Parts: sequence; structure tokens; C-alpha cells
Amino acid sequence: MNISAWHPLRQLPWQVVVPFCLIVVCSLGAITYSMWASHQKAIRLSTLAQAMLQVDKHDSRIDFVQARLQDMIQTDLKSHRITQIILFSAICVQLAILFFTFRRFVRDGTWAWFSLNARLSERPSPDKPFIIEGFVSEITQRKQAQESVEHLNQVLWAIRNINQLIMNEKDRSRLIQKGCQILVQSRGFEAAMIILTDKSRKPVSYAQDGLSDAFADFGQLLDQGHLPQCCEQTLGRSGVQLIRKPSPTCRKCPLTHCCVHNDTLCMALYYMDSVYGFLTVAVPLGQGDNQEEQSLLHELASDIAFALRGLEREEQTNKAEEEKQMAEKQLAQAQKMEAIGRLAGGVAHDFNNMLGVIMGCADMALARRKDSESLGHSLGQIKQAAERSAELTRQLLAFSRKQLTQPKVLNLNEEIENQRLMLSRLIGENIEFKFLPAHELWPLKVDPSQIDQVLANLIINARDAISDVGSITLETMNVTLDETYATTHLYASPGQYVCLMISDTGTGMDRRTQEQIFDPFFTTKQAEQGTGLGLSTVYGIVSQNKGIINVYSERGKGTTFKLYFPRTQDTVLEMGPVRELWPVQGQETVLLVEDEEMVLELTQTFLQEQGYTVLSARSPQQALDLSARHIGPIHILLTDVILPEMNGNELKTAIEAVRPEVKALFMSGYTESVIVQQGMVGTKFFFIQKPFSAAGLTDKIREVLAS
Repeated sequence: MNISAWHPLRQLPWQVVVPFCLIVVCSLGAITYSMWASHQKAIRLSTLAQAMLQVDKHDSRIDFVQARLQDMIQTDLKSHRITQIILFSAICVQLAILFFTFRRFVRDGTWAWFSLNARLSERPSPDKPFIIEGFVSEITQRKQAQESVEHLNQVLWAIRNINQLIMNEKDRSRLIQKGCQILVQSRGFEAAMIILTDKSRKPVSYAQDGLSDAFADFGQLLDQGHLPQCCEQTLGRSGVQLIRKPSPTCRKCPLTHCCVHNDTLCMALYYMDSVYGFLTVAVPLGQGDNQEEQSLLHELASDIAFALRGLEREEQTNKAEEEKQMAEKQLAQAQKMEAIGRLAGGVAHDFNNMLGVIMGCADMALARRKDSESLGHSLGQIKQAAERSAELTRQLLAFSRKQLTQPKVLNLNEEIENQRLMLSRLIGENIEFKFLPAHELWPLKVDPSQIDQVLANLIINARDAISDVGSITLETMNVTLDETYATTHLYASPGQYVCLMISDTGTGMDRRTQEQIFDPFFTTKQAEQGTGLGLSTVYGIVSQNKGIINVYSERGKGTTFKLYFPRTQDTVLEMGPVRELWPVQGQETVLLVEDEEMVLELTQTFLQEQGYTVLSARSPQQALDLSARHIGPIHILLTDVILPEMNGNELKTAIEAVRPEVKALFMSGYTESVIVQQGMVGTKFFFIQKPFSAAGLTDKIREVLAS
């Protein structure tokens, strides 16, 4: 281009002319380029392009020189465009040195990186022209290497932060969520996802960062228990799974489009032989097959798996510690119950004997008194106190599981139905009473009198918890308890049970109260409204029958007791016709054996006043002598279980050898464990617990004689 004809410009100083000319040249070049580039094909620059601008002060010519242009690049990098970029860049920085890089999409479908250098070779002076030189070089490999180093440094930084997170975070969900955030925010990865699985490879938890809104649909698949194909392919492999082009099986995955523009790396979180989940990350396209990249990801996955293993072991340790503390607590409770039971059993014999004397004397005094109203009132108070004391003793024995019982196969629905009227009277009219029996309820084997005790105590407890109006619900059901339940309950065993559930809408209980409700004499009721032995009795009866009792309650939300009795495979016995008892008065001969003199005399008086002939003995040997000397028949042997020389069962055997027709009725103030030690097991014997009343004794004798 020759601008010598432009005389107005020749009159201006060169400091003004040069920039003006450069701007004109750049503009003309841009116009020419835009018209010419529209029909040119894009080709690749192989090595180097150089452009030089020279301004001669004498004739003001501007020449463009292209040197070493060995190949052509994409249209926007052809010779004129390169020159324009160089000149414009130099002018913009006021003829200073300039360097920058840029990226262009080239013919083979990839991106190429280039660097541009522009500088002022010689600064202008009156004697010398000035030259601006520019160089454009392809730096794709260098740029990729640089980006790879930067990326790996970012990955190392992410691993460092992950390790710090592992040291401090003890929550599994927060660990994987913060881990994904670190991997993305450190710019080591485009996106990250961690999926945790159970032993059956089902997703149980997951976290992500850097993924699109499509992850919401992906999360629904995980919630349904479906693992993505890329995760399943990593199972059984120790290396990293590279996904560059999603397979046809990935079409249903909502995240498929995220894998098109990135390399996706997936690896199972292995520790030892256990799989805790999967780690999936997205890296820039082309970096996924970098061995250093995969090695660092392998290290990262190992660290996360190690952390998950540590959390699992810590959870197992904590769970074991909690179970240990619970077991120790339950053991301490059981030992406390056992200690109280031993105490009750230890004093039961002597206490019952004394109560028997008191009750018997009061009965006889009441029967013999004249018309003295004051004396009758006093005797009545004595008898009432003695009966109350005897009831407390029986409750303590029931609590300590040392009460002698005679279990029978029964249907719980029928027992409740038989007691329904009595239970309704206990509740009152202001409380609704509902009974929901299960269909085809399994049978259980338990003493019917114990079921009566359980129902009465639980109904009274529920009634007292309701201050105004409310409801009490009795419900029965068949229940099968598994190993999981048994491991979390100290005395529970897997198997089939008959469940009795009692629910009320009362005030409920806090946890501290629940921990004490089965303790003997513990009560939240006011004075003289309860002894604190009702629930203790229920606990003892359920435990004695190898059952389980649980309570569920919240303050202000009522209480539910669940009692589990083992199912029996025996069949329910059909009840025969009700027989009529003999008259209370008797004429039979009774051989009475009792080593306590006061009890012996009182019992003898009872029987004689009812018309019986009584042969009294204070020892087994004396009883054998009386049996041998007595000429007439002996209809019944009434003997204490614990005797000197031999026990009551051995005495019965010895007398039966001579008098096989004799029947026996055993009595004792001892607990069941002591009686069982004397060989008194099974149901083929009759027994009466001390203390007993005169009427109770004679009724029992009539029952034995009529059997």
C-alpha cells in the first residue's frame, strides 16, 4: 500500500501519522478478511507464522512481510488476520511487549492452543524506522502438559483436604457430602459423586456436587435400589473404570449427557474384601486415561474406603458398648430383683407360719366370741391386717418367681372373656373398656390364677393413670420374634409368642419412671393408694413363665404394656362338668404332720371343729408310728413339705407303702425353688400355700378327697 499521495498526512508529524495509518490498515485488512474468509476451508497450522511491519520515514511506505509461513490455519488465523491481531495488540498496549494464549477449534475436530507474542523491535527515532514483530505458535502439547500438572496439583490438594476431613468428621453422611464438595471446589474435578451401599450392593446413601439438575431423577433411581451401569462394571475390578463414550446401556441413566463432554472415572470403594460404595468423578475430556490421574484417584478412593471402614468399626464399637451397657443395666436390674426375691423367699416360711397363727386365732376368736361388738371389731382388724400381710407375701413371691404354680394349657381370649365383667367393674363408668381378641390365637401354658393377677394389676394401673375420662384397650395377637429382636433384649429368645397388649390414654411416664416401675414398692400414687407391688408381680409372673414384658410410654401420651408368653404345642384341655364339693363338715381321719408347734395346734383345732378325726405328729417318724398303730383308715395325709429326717414327699411314699389308698395334701410357707428341691415337681399333687384360713383349708381337703 502506497500512501505517498496523501499530502496532508505528509505535513503531520510521524507520531500522529503512524497510529492513523496503522488503524486504517487494520480496518482495511479486517474488511478484506471478512469477505475472503467466508469461502475458505479451515486447515491446521503446523509450526510457526511470523508477521512484520516496517515503516520507512522517507517515503512512508507500509510493507507486510510473511516469513516462514509453512501452512495455513483456520480462517481467523490466516496471514492478514495474524497481522491484524499483532498490530492491534501492539497499538492497544502503546507499542509495548504483549503475550497471550488463545484456543481455536481446528479441522480434525479438536481444540488447538496458540501463543501470540508482539513487541516493538526498535523504538522510533529521527534516523531509524520502527518495526513491530509478532509470532503465533501452536502450544497444544505444552498447554496440555501444563494443565495436567495444574490439575494433578489440584487433585493432590483435594486429597490433602479429604484426609483432613477424614480425621475430623465422624458422621458418614456429612463425610461423603463434604468430600464431594472438596473434590469439586478444589477444582480438581468437574463433578463428583459418592454412593454408599449395604452388603447386598443396594444404595443406602449418596452425595454429589457439580452435577446438573438431572441428579434429582438419578437420586430417585438410587432410592429405588438401582445402581448405575458404570458402578456395577467396577465390581470385581481393582482399577479405575474410564467412561469416555457412554454405552447404549447407559441411555436410561439421567446423567448420560454429563459424560459426553467429560471423561468419567468410576471406582469401587474397596477396603480389604469389603465394598462400601462407589466414587465417580468427571475430569476434562482427554485426561481420563492419564495414569497419574488414575493412580491419584485410586489413592483417593482407598482413603475414603479406609475412612468408611473406620466409621463402621467405630459404629460397631459404639453399638457393642451400648449393648454392653444395656446388658449390664439389665443384669444389675435382674440381680436386684433376684436379691429382693431371695430376701422375700428367705423370710416367707417363718413369716407365713406366724401369719397363719394370727389368722387362725382371729378366726376362732371371731367364731367363739359372744355379742361383744368392740371385741369383734378388734378381731376383725387383726384378721384383715393378717390377710393383707399374707397377700403382700404372695405378691413378693410372685415377683421373685418363686411362687408355686400349676400351669395349664389355656386360650388367653377365653380367660379375658371370663374376667371381662370383673375387669369392667374395676375400671369404672368414666373409662371406656375395649377388648380386641385375635382370630385363632395360639394356646399358652400358664397358671390361670397368674393370668388373673396380671390382668387385674395392669387394669388397675391403667385406671389410676387416667385422671378423668379415657379408654383402656386389651388386645391379643400372635407374634413371631426374630434373632434381631432377641439380640436387643437380654432375656428374649426367638420364637412364637402370644402377645397381650394393654394400652391406656392416661398421663404416661417419663423415662426415669419407666426404669423403676418394676421395682418392688416403687409407686407414683399417693399414700394408701397402692403398695408398689402390682407391676412387680406382673414382672415376676411373666418372667417365671419365660415371657417378655416391654413398656412404651411418653408423658401426656399414655402407656402401652406388651406381654409375650411362649406359645405351647400342647392342646387345650376340655373342661369337664363342674362337680359339687362335699359339705364343709367332714368325718374322715386326717394324719397331720407339722414341725411348728403353734401351727400344728392351730391346724388341729381347725380340723377338729369341722368334724375331722385328727392324728397329730411333729416329725415324720412319729407320723409313721401313728400310721402303724392306728387301726382304722387314714383318708388323707396333711403334711408340711420341709420336715426333719425326711421331707413330706418321702413321708407320703413311705405311708403309701402300707396304706396305698391314702391321699395327700402338702402345705408350706417356703418358696417354689425350695419345694422343687424336695422332689415336688409335676402336677400330680395337691398343695396349699401358708398362711391359709380355716375355710380355705377345709375347702382344699374336700377337693383332695373328691379327686
